[in-house]
Amino acid sequence: MFKYIKMDSDIEEEIIQKHNHAEVLISSFFAAVDIIAYMVILVQFGCGFKRSCSLTHKFYGLILLDGVIRIINLEITSFVYSLPKEILMSIFATIQFYLILNIISTIYEDKNNQNFAGGDMGIRDKHILVGIFFFCSVVFIFSKIVSLIQYIGCIICVCGFAYYINNKTFLFLEGVSKKRQNFSSRYFIQNGILFTSMYFLIHYGIKILSLFVENPLYTSYIQMAYDVFKEIGKYIAFTFVYTIYYLYDKYIYSEDNDFQSQSQIQSSGIY
Repeated sequence: MFKYIKMDSDIEEEIIQKHNHAEVLISSFFAAVDIIAYMVILVQFGCGFKRSCSLTHKFYGLILLDGVIRIINLEITSFVYSLPKEILMSIFATIQFYLILNIISTIYEDKNNQNFAGGDMGIRDKHILVGIFFFCSVVFIFSKIVSLIQYIGCIICVCGFAYYINNKTFLFLEGVSKKRQNFSSRYFIQNGILFTSMYFLIHYGIKILSLFVENPLYTSYIQMAYDVFKEIGKYIAFTFVYTIYYLYDKYIYSEDNDFQSQSQIQSSGIY
């Protein structure tokens, strides 16, 4: 009997080690993706030092914070559940969500562009959304019923948020299409919200499935699976925000500045 328990303990320890090793590989891969993304943003938008607290800075902060998450995850990776770790990682993820929300709300709330006239582009109750996101990101294992309710609530929130942002994005792309003829990428960009929500829905669907699995080996595979879907969904969200910011910077922000500069010149009588 003792030998059997010892063997089970050895198998479980081996599963933990293999899981942690796989987590290190996954985190290293996405850390490399973060470095590439940072370089792309740096080449595209520059340093942005001339604009204090600009959207460029927030975008850099978003990617740098993701790199910090990777480093922390490499240091404290463990298959064994830890509530302090879950809270810490959820805090970082919530800050990322706040930055994303802040970037797109700043873009969608720009009232200087005449293309937005008559459309409410604001994203209200940001603090409530941030609080809901934090609740959705923390993992609780104390009760399967509580976890099931949490994951079902997360699915509802993902669908509602995707629908809300999709409507705002439609109005934004309407404005861009007025300045850029033959805007063929419009529907592809808007589908980015659909793909993001789809991956997060799969993520939470797999988490619901994990509630009914007891075998540690299967649990390890399932956990890695829903983590991968979450990471892919997050990078699609990053790509979506990058694209929206690129369009805003090229077709709205820059042209608004040019328009304001020419108006000032005309009013001064120099033009």
